[in-house]
Amino acid sequence: MRTLRVPLVGTVVFVLLGGLGGGVLAQSGDEEVGLRGPVVFGEDPEWQRMWVRTLEPRDAPRPAVVWFHGGGLIYGQPLHGESAAEFLADLGFVTFLAGYRLFDPATGENPWPAQLDDAQRAVRWVRAHADEYNVDPERVCADGYSSGGYLVGLLGTLDTRDDSDPDLAGFSSRPDCAFMGAGDADLTVPYPEEYYQGVLNADIKAGLLGGTLDEVPDVWEAASPAHNVDADTPPFLVIHGADDETFPVEMSRNFVEAMREAGREVEY
Repeated sequence: MRTLRVPLVGTVVFVLLGGLGGGVLAQSGDEEVGLRGPVVFGEDPEWQRMWVRTLEPRDAPRPAVVWFHGGGLIYGQPLHGESAAEFLADLGFVTFLAGYRLFDPATGENPWPAQLDDAQRAVRWVRAHADEYNVDPERVCADGYSSGGYLVGLLGTLDTRDDSDPDLAGFSSRPDCAFMGAGDADLTVPYPEEYYQGVLNADIKAGLLGGTLDEVPDVWEAASPAHNVDADTPPFLVIHGADDETFPVEMSRNFVEAMREAGREVEY
């Protein structure tokens, strides 16, 4: 059970994190304001694609949010964030619902860090195409819940891994601000037994990362936002339910502690 107990802002948070609902879906090239897409941002159109919630034109560029879906890095899709895009549109944000390659436990296709590379590429692509969407490239936030929040945590704490594409060279993958909702921010914290009895069992996690925590502890630590906070980590808003039975709340608490020790801005 995933429980978010957030007085007063709880309803807002759930809307922000996505779910059902959505707005007008228009094809790329359609001038109608609404949810448009998909737009391909990489060489793999099956995975590296996003939908954009456009807004009415205005003179000043708008802030943007790049939203990442949850699903344990093995399922889920960008359009799960339709209601998040509508909520953010009401606040004046252009929202990009970004996809990423999902790990296939049966075949081993798309192992880590394919998901991180795609998330980083998505943020850089938004900055590279900021003028096209009337977006301020210096006000691009990342938002995600569960495994989407996990990717957001890494976006804020790691520099770009792959800078080989000349079209994106020089564009940072670090967001200017970040929202991490109930993400597994510290993989060195043991998962509860219920976790391994569910869809993300031990074999799947080990397959994704190339071994268990005992076998490749350096990989699990390097893939943990809490162990990568540095002087360039942007401001974070972190929300995590104390009764979370999937991703222990200690994961987020360790991340927040690392942020405070590094003197970085964080709201928890």
